[in-house]
Amino acid sequence: MPSDEAYIRISGTIRAVSPNAVLFESQDGETEDWIPRSTIHGADETQLRRSDMGKETTLLVMEWVLKKKGFI
Repeated sequence: MPSDEAYIRISGTIRAVSPNAVLFESQDGETEDWIPRSTIHGADETQLRRSDMGKETTLLVMEWVLKKKGFI
């Protein structure tokens, strides 16, 4: 895992939520993938729940994860 911990703001829709990850679809609808909660700033149980599925939101995610998953 790279040591670069820069965060990037990304907008899109939460498609599913699990204890360890969030299935996120980019705002343009071109990219959808699971993002580990450990790489999302503030992604504890009180902020990302199953009730958030289908909601548009903005997340702060570690840059290297977004690059690896094809979001940027």
